[in-house]
Amino acid sequence: MPRNVEVKIRLRDGGSLAAVRAAVAELTDDSPKRLHQRDTYFDVSSGRLKLREITEPDGRTSTELIAYHRSDGSPPRVSTYHRLVPVADGDVARTLRAMLDVRGVVTKRREVYLSGQTRIHLDEVDGLGLFVEFEVVLRLDQSEEEGKRVAESLMKRLGIDGEHCEPQGYVDLLALARSR
Repeated sequence: MPRNVEVKIRLRDGGSLAAVRAAVAELTDDSPKRLHQRDTYFDVSSGRLKLREITEPDGRTSTELIAYHRSDGSPPRVSTYHRLVPVADGDVARTLRAMLDVRGVVTKRREVYLSGQTRIHLDEVDGLGLFVEFEVVLRLDQSEEEGKRVAESLMKRLGIDGEHCEPQGYVDLLALARSR
């Protein structure tokens, strides 16, 4: 089963996003991919299940179903996930929403950068603010510890300390914010 190591860091002010964006651009030759994403999380008995609706700048849209397991706790954290399943039929999305309880919806604007085996996301999440997220996609022969070292090295290269690492996912942070 595919695995990745994740680190999510909350950025405390808009100036830090510009600084992180400039530093991330130094790590890659490619321009970022800019996306608008709407993730609908469903209540399931094991793991997490989300329906991701993606809108690209040119207006093209796509939808995928993502099932994964990730424990909350101190980052970097390991996720195992099933293959991302494209959803071509809008009836599938409507059926999921009709049959499963919705746990929460996360809407974000995302810039995706690639640096080696790592996807770097700069996220503006509605209701939460600004974040940078690293997803180190592990090779089959690669240990979780090695993936954690890659993430920590990127954090160091970008001048990001672990002080503002978030131990929870966006849907959990939104639920916490609503309960306050």
